[in-house]
Amino acid sequence: MSYDVCISYSSKDRERILVMAEQLRGAGVSVWIDQGGIDAAALWTAEIVKAIDGCKVLLLALSASAAESSNVVKEVSLALDRKKHILPVNLEPVEVPVALRYPLAGIQHVDLFGDKAQENFGTVVRALARLGVSTGNSPVEAPGAARVQRKALNDKVIAVLPFVNISPDKESDYFSDGLTEDLISNLSRLKGMSVVSRTNSIRYKGSKLDIEEIGRELGARYIIEGTVRRHQEDLRITANLIDVESSTQLWSDRYKGKMADVFDIQETVSKEIVDALAITLTPTEKVALTRRSTSNADAFDLYLRGREALYRLTKTNIEFAAQLFQQAIRLDGRYAQAYAGLAEAYASRCLYYQRDDALLDKAVESSLKALMYDESISEAYAALAVAYLVRSDYDAAVESSRKAIQLDAGSMIGLYALARVFLNTGRHAEAVKTCEQLVELNPEFYPGLLALQSAYAGLGDAAAAAATTRRLVAFFPGYLARVPDDARAHILFASYLAEIGERDQALQEADTGMALSGNDAVMLYNLSCVYCLLGDPAKGIESFVQSIEAGYGNFSWARIDPDLLCIRDDPRFVAAMAGK
Repeated sequence: MSYDVCISYSSKDRERILVMAEQLRGAGVSVWIDQGGIDAAALWTAEIVKAIDGCKVLLLALSASAAESSNVVKEVSLALDRKKHILPVNLEPVEVPVALRYPLAGIQHVDLFGDKAQENFGTVVRALARLGVSTGNSPVEAPGAARVQRKALNDKVIAVLPFVNISPDKESDYFSDGLTEDLISNLSRLKGMSVVSRTNSIRYKGSKLDIEEIGRELGARYIIEGTVRRHQEDLRITANLIDVESSTQLWSDRYKGKMADVFDIQETVSKEIVDALAITLTPTEKVALTRRSTSNADAFDLYLRGREALYRLTKTNIEFAAQLFQQAIRLDGRYAQAYAGLAEAYASRCLYYQRDDALLDKAVESSLKALMYDESISEAYAALAVAYLVRSDYDAAVESSRKAIQLDAGSMIGLYALARVFLNTGRHAEAVKTCEQLVELNPEFYPGLLALQSAYAGLGDAAAAAATTRRLVAFFPGYLARVPDDARAHILFASYLAEIGERDQALQEADTGMALSGNDAVMLYNLSCVYCLLGDPAKGIESFVQSIEAGYGNFSWARIDPDLLCIRDDPRFVAAMAGK
């Protein structure tokens, strides 16, 4: 049996927690607690992991003893990794320990002590209800609770929610996400309907909101939802079309087949949705609806796996993505999307890590091949934009970015490349505007937040830059709990910790990042920034010189990087940059 709420606490608070658990159960909340507490290592068992996996909310009971428990920290980290909601409650006045300060940043705590303890217990129940927990009463909004603005339903707007992966292999989320994205792409070709972008739809993955609430937040009268079950070569897909206005199901169907049938199933789903909505198609749209990027199911699967790996952003994953795209191309030499993916992998490798002119040439070549086979692929133009950005060919980068955005207003990489061009050329107001679009589009894409912070700083808006720094400091712990091997994220997190004066944790994150990356030139450059921000110019210049010796090549940025201000007049900096 699974429970909606899992309570994390110290064994020293056991009696208080048992009382709280009974109060919650009395309010209709299903609660799981480890009856022994979690201080003893032997008690941190598979049962606790299972409970966190199955819950909707981790209720964190903070006290002086809980603040000292390493196992409480483990539970919070696991909850972040599993993308669970966390609700901190204070059993007594307590300072949040450093290890939990950033995972809990921005989350409001509820005090369950003092004169208002009982009144605040009601706040806890209402907060749980808002987070999707079933209670004995209807969900009640807490005073002043933030609400997403509800929009008027538009008869011409449809949203495709992320299909739920119910496969035995939970690692195959990439496949269900890929089918969702393909359906969005197919329906976007129809002139009679406006389809909510993938990046807006993906926010509702795992959401506990009901369909009507989602539809009104998106302004979409029609919602498509479904499930995907894949076991080896067997495939089962269900799809439902819902009219939000009348709360009725307009159409529903289920499909069974083999992986080789996936394209026929996709085509059938698209056609049946069009029929259910009574949309009249032009001859061109009829052809567009049946267009297939590839007919090879294995190549399609490799492509989807490549896209998933590419946006994990680690050096290893980017290189792995390139290998997957190459394998897809070997199976289908005219697979335009795979060429576009390969181009983006090559360009991203040079942008986020080490510039390599040979790889940049390959990125341009792969982009042009993609466009040769399908000139409507936004991703190919976005990859071109990144390659030109790294080459400092800013006019070409802007042209390619804008073409990518023209073809797909939700082109995350197109917007990012454009923002970076504006940053590199001192057009900070335009950079802020573009970054804000990007962050609104996908708040989980941390390079967009990094660029936004730099744009505010360049514009001279110190308050907005500081607020974005705090947002980054709050963001990275959860991200690194999910992707702990992202060396670049560790070193960047270190730089923002240094900026707010958290020296010890900054050095710890820097050490972790360097241990994961070795003597990578870009990592050494970022280490130099960390030392400079910590007020250690001697180590800053040492790491900077090492980065140049290791092959760091983004000299245009090094000249203007505000993080390096304290070493810019150092003779070794001047010598290293001479002639660059």
